Amino acid sequence: MAVMNIGFNLLRTTTISDDASVEFTSDYITSFYRHYIVEFSEVVPETNDVRLYMQMGTANTADTGNNYRYITQTTGVQSGDSDDWYWASSGTGLIGLISVTSAFINELGTGTGENFNGQLKVYNVNSTSAYKTVGNMDSFPSYGEQGHSSATQFLSGTYEIQTAVNYLKFYLSSGNLASGQVRLYGVR
Repeated sequence: MAVMNIGFNLLRTTTISDDASVEFTSDYITSFYRHYIVEFSEVVPETNDVRLYMQMGTANTADTGNNYRYITQTTGVQSGDSDDWYWASSGTGLIGLISVTSAFINELGTGTGENFNGQLKVYNVNSTSAYKTVGNMDSFPSYGEQGHSSATQFLSGTYEIQTAVNYLKFYLSSGNLASGQVRLYGVR
C-alpha cells in the first residue's frame, strides 16, 4: 500500500509564559506552504473576561487597517441549559477569534479549569490575486456572570489584501497570555 504525503508539517511550537502576543513571521510563513493551521492548546489569559484577536501582515508586521471582516456563531451550555448565542462583526484592524459578548458567556477567563483549545485554518496565504480567508471551530469553558459555561464557536474571516502574507499575530483584548501552547503547521 502506498503512503500518501499530504504535506502537513509542524513548523513551530510556542510555549506561552506571560506573553503579550504570539507571532509567526517570515521565518515560518513562506511561499513553500499554501495554507497554514494554527492550533491552540490549553491557552489561559492572565486577565479575566478577555477576547482573543488575530492580525495578519505582509511586511513582518501587523496590519491594523480596516482590511478585516469576520462573523462568528457560538453555541454554548450554561448552568445545564442549552443556549445559542450569535455575534457578527466587521473588524477594524483585527479578526476576533473569541469575541463572544453575552450575559451568559464572558469570553476567556482565569477560573479553575478554564482554558481555550481550537484550530484556525488560514487559506490563500501566498496568493497575489485572492483575499486571505480564515476559518475555525473552537471550544472553551468560560465563567461569566451567570456561572459556568462551555461553548463551541465557528468563525469565518477575511483579510482583504491581495499581497502574500508573511506575518500572523495572536493577542488578547486586555492583558497577557499566561500559559498554553500555540503550534503552527504548514500545508502544501
